[in-house]
Amino acid sequence: MGADVVSEQTMRKSLAELAAECHELAVKRGKYPIDWTPEVGMGDISGELFELMAAHVYEVACGPDDHLRQLAVNEAGDALAALLSVTHQMGIDPDEALAGAIRRNRARVPREHGGEREP
Repeated sequence: MGADVVSEQTMRKSLAELAAECHELAVKRGKYPIDWTPEVGMGDISGELFELMAAHVYEVACGPDDHLRQLAVNEAGDALAALLSVTHQMGIDPDEALAGAIRRNRARVPREHGGEREP
């Protein structure tokens, strides 16, 4: 299956479906121990965010480089997968959570910048 087909199929899934798949794959890979808890997963998120930050620092320090860009893209994907997996395990609907965050942030944007907040 080509990358374009996989991307097209993935884009049709909701965040909740992607979260379930991320968690299932992590369990199948043995990433989570039998006594896995959301707290363990949050540690994993923290580690993935650190790796993303490190990839970004290398990219900034070394300048434009396709390999370093791909490393940052991979680490961003790993961080998102870890976050989606934890939300799935906690029973949080990530579609709902993200929509709520967008609503809250939209309400914080001043009207003069296209938001809903009065000056």
